[in-house]
Amino acid sequence: MKRLWKLPNIAVIGLLFVLLCGFALAGGKLLFQEELGNVKINYTANEEVTLDSGLLEKMRHSLSEVKAKLNKGETAVLYFAELGANRYAFQSVSNPEVVNDLDSWSRTVSHQNPTEHIPESLPGSFKFAQGMESPAYGAFIDSAAFKLLDDMKVESKQTGKDVVWRKTAVKSKPVFNFYTSLYRNAEQQTIYYTLQIPNEKVRMEGITSPTSVYEDLNIHGHPAHYTLDNQSLYGASKIAQYILWMEEKGDQTLIYQVGTDSPTVTKQQLIQAAQSL
Repeated sequence: MKRLWKLPNIAVIGLLFVLLCGFALAGGKLLFQEELGNVKINYTANEEVTLDSGLLEKMRHSLSEVKAKLNKGETAVLYFAELGANRYAFQSVSNPEVVNDLDSWSRTVSHQNPTEHIPESLPGSFKFAQGMESPAYGAFIDSAAFKLLDDMKVESKQTGKDVVWRKTAVKSKPVFNFYTSLYRNAEQQTIYYTLQIPNEKVRMEGITSPTSVYEDLNIHGHPAHYTLDNQSLYGASKIAQYILWMEEKGDQTLIYQVGTDSPTVTKQQLIQAAQSL
């Protein structure tokens, strides 16, 4: 069939995955569908991505272990053989370069989009801690990285390893530009604010477990989407919350995401943070 969208193979963006990831996953309950500019998102809850507690802990440990082996700026992909053809079998992790100076980070972001302002603080005494040109969790996986999957499957079968991983190369012109700002308060709670700018027309698919909480919101007059995921693979805890919305500015479609891996941060705190941007 002729493809009307130019699609990369897969991208991990919080709970979001770009289509054509190569794993079987169909059906599920549609939570929302939205299209704006050059971005289209479908978001579903699917029983196939529900993990038991033992496997969840194993995957979290493996991702953390591989991240500790990466140098600054490096990215890796992991294959979890126990999941077989499930989409969650292919995951990513990165150890991004970070910028601790707010002025330097603001200049980096404004160079890509001069309309964006990186605040020094967010409501609730959250202060800017660092910025990074990557998603808050995981890493972007392009088609070259996806080609490593077959090789990892062979190694897993030959060695009996449940988890196999490979470092990946970084594309000179990625499908997305990510700008994530991390904020922290005196209680060491964290809030991540990610600006995501696609460089081409993309269609994305969001997938979460039916055990997740979902709610429609409104941020700055734009449809927004809140998710509480209780089986997060990344971050300081298994609990991750996200608010996502899109805006068009000039000829760009901007995807905004405000999230936290701190279980004591409330939904209302995230809404206040999003509304303050």
